Amino acid sequence: MTQAATRAFVFVTRRASNVQSGLARDRQTRDQRKVAAKTLACMNFPAIMSIGMVAPETTCLRRLELRVLPSVRIKVPPIARNLMDRPETISHEYLLLQQELHQNPNYGVASFGHAPFVKDILQKTGARSLSDYGAGKQNLKRALHDLGLKDFIYFPYDPAFPEYGKPEPADLVCCIDVLEHIEPAFVEAVLRDLALITRNLGFFSVATGPAEKVLRDGRNAHLIQKKSSWWLPKFCEHFDILQLGTDQHGFWVVTEPRRVQ
Repeated sequence: MTQAATRAFVFVTRRASNVQSGLARDRQTRDQRKVAAKTLACMNFPAIMSIGMVAPETTCLRRLELRVLPSVRIKVPPIARNLMDRPETISHEYLLLQQELHQNPNYGVASFGHAPFVKDILQKTGARSLSDYGAGKQNLKRALHDLGLKDFIYFPYDPAFPEYGKPEPADLVCCIDVLEHIEPAFVEAVLRDLALITRNLGFFSVATGPAEKVLRDGRNAHLIQKKSSWWLPKFCEHFDILQLGTDQHGFWVVTEPRRVQ
């Protein structure tokens, strides 16, 4: 091949590569737009405006009405029609690691920071029951009692504490800094679990960065370290998002169950 032909071949090859790269970028952009549109479709912006936006540094809701849905059919996956037919949400090996980690008194303390916000939701909505999914050592209940709020029914659930029993339905379901600890293979099953027990409202917070603690096998305690853009489409499969906020560790959402169209 002559030098001129070589230069021509390299030019054509690079041009084709650039075209392919451009097409790949276009496909990626279209996919991102689809995900964004799907996420926005489940975010109830009129509801966000009706309850008032909460600045990240505040811990109170201006107004949030309890949504009682006695005649509304909730979207329930056919494979999990009731709590007796729950899918597996944790592996046995990881369960043992979690039980070991819970021996640390400083593990599972995020609920103390979110308790004032949870108190506001309970008081402003008139919710009478709270299901604490991933309750750990029941620090949320302890924090609410310290804040002077005791007039509510409390249901703790945590697979690391089998004495708590199965997750129970409640007016308000809290899952505070738990989801990032879930094994990736079980995220969908856990979200289904949450959807099954959320009667009216859910308050879910997620840390998006690494944890200070590590598991005995060397993995970071936060098995999932993803931004809200990764989580929100997954929430939207099961919930309508009423409110979205951020804090120094990640983000949180206030949700209600998705209604069957």
